[in-house]
Amino acid sequence: MAIAHELAFHGEFDISQKAQIEREFEELGETGPHATTILDLTDVGYIDTTFLNALVSIQKRVAHDLIDSHLCVAAGQNVSRVFHITALDRMFPVFASMALAREYAVARLCAGSLLPCEQL
Repeated sequence: MAIAHELAFHGEFDISQKAQIEREFEELGETGPHATTILDLTDVGYIDTTFLNALVSIQKRVAHDLIDSHLCVAAGQNVSRVFHITALDRMFPVFASMALAREYAVARLCAGSLLPCEQL
């Protein structure tokens, strides 16, 4: 059965937090198949290419190792803009709030389950 995970980030992320970013993203590789992971970036004010590169790397690894695993992002306006400018919003669904991202995750869970959504 599919599972939704949430991973929250807070603050600003640049090259000085590279080790922390890599540690955080290591958790994503442990989510299992058919999982949707929501990256909560709603409390992040700044990200640079270090964060974006780590995100793309984990997406490639997860997509290669785990069938139908999926990442989506909930982000504020500044971070959403970075995803749009870099075209990463084509790779990752980006939502304006955690509520919208959770709705998306639940819809994916329901679509991949034989159980009615009310039982998930």
